[in-house]
Amino acid sequence: MGILSSSSSYTRFRLSGEMPDSYEALFRLQIGRNAFDHSEGASDKERISGWVDPARPFDDSLDMDSVFVGDYIVLSMRVDKRTVPPRLLKHHAMQEEARARAESGRERLSRRERLELKELVKSRLLLRALPTINTYDMVWDIHKETIYFSSTAEKIGDEFSGLFEETFGIPLSRRYTYDIFAEMFGGDPSALERIAPALLA
Repeated sequence: MGILSSSSSYTRFRLSGEMPDSYEALFRLQIGRNAFDHSEGASDKERISGWVDPARPFDDSLDMDSVFVGDYIVLSMRVDKRTVPPRLLKHHAMQEEARARAESGRERLSRRERLELKELVKSRLLLRALPTINTYDMVWDIHKETIYFSSTAEKIGDEFSGLFEETFGIPLSRRYTYDIFAEMFGGDPSALERIAPALLA
């Protein structure tokens, strides 16, 4: 579920760098440069990602007026992933090797030639494969320097952090439950060790 839905799980991030002055004009430009490239819809890349409008993830353009909402920046990271089943790849690669051997008049191909043919076949099959599409919402509270991201998966979080830093030029750090509770006690982690259970009834 996306973070903008009624129920969701999310990871909290904090900025690990400084916000630039007059950031909005710069961010609008950088978001546009890192928007999801719909022209790669028939790509031979296994994985492509970029920013989209959370309400319209399939649109070719981003409406910046819906991205900048008061003190917030609202975006979704779209990730398209293509895969080729191993057995299908092996079958087509063997056919291509047989054709190459017949054309060259050789009984065997070198290991390098077989690997190159396999990559060529994989690229062709990826062009024909339909992608698996996922979107992950981001809400950035600018003044609190806090980002809420609608995935708790470590790998997806790392990909998001990379895209965020590439776009905005600011690294992120994850905020775990322990960090959040420590902040509630004035940033003193040892205060958590002094918490004792209480009988509420």
